[in-house]
Amino acid sequence: MPPLLQNHNMFGNLQTPIYHTVLSRDVEENIMEQKFILAWAAARERALELGVRMRPVTDGEALACAKRILSGGRVSDGFWELSRMGRLDLSLEALAVDKRFTALFTDDQANTALTRLLEAGYGWKK
Repeated sequence: MPPLLQNHNMFGNLQTPIYHTVLSRDVEENIMEQKFILAWAAARERALELGVRMRPVTDGEALACAKRILSGGRVSDGFWELSRMGRLDLSLEALAVDKRFTALFTDDQANTALTRLLEAGYGWKK
């Protein structure tokens, strides 16, 4: 292995690439983002089956769109309809506070999602 790719410390050569931790974090975040995109698409599809109208979102713009919605003043598409149906679990806001995806959002975005859910009377399943 070239010397630039090795990590050395006082105990000698660890044979660990210095980029390993950063690369692993990037890969993990990418996987989490892909899982979020799939989960949001599935939730949106289920909501549409229930008759809740939502604007289409492409996979490529899904995370950016979600962050924009959670940074703005309006709730996600179908939020109030889903609330009336008792299905806020299908909302973007519910996904944003799901422990699988919280690392994708800022604290402000997650707090916005949580506040919207609490104000709508969302009850978490145990």
